[in-house]
Amino acid sequence: QPFQGKMWTIHARIISKSNMRSWKNQKGEGKLFSVDLLDESGEIRGAFFKETAEKFFGILEVDKVYYIHKGQVKPANKQFNPKAEYEIAFG
Repeated sequence: QPFQGKMWTIHARIISKSNMRSWKNQKGEGKLFSVDLLDESGEIRGAFFKETAEKFFGILEVDKVYYIHKGQVKPANKQFNPKAEYEIAFG
């Protein structure tokens, strides 16, 4: 996996943002939302969960550019992100 165990930062524009949703499964429950990020290398989805979702939902805005780091780069969940190879999870 790329960036596994490495410090990284991307400078990206938010090109779309989902609504806040609630989830519940065998691992627990919480809230989540996602953003689609665009930088010079392409697009990647960022998914925010639980307290991190609640903290950043009101802060992150579409068409604004942010420095983003400290997420976990992982293989994309094809059920929710079928076109992507990787995504970034926060929280």
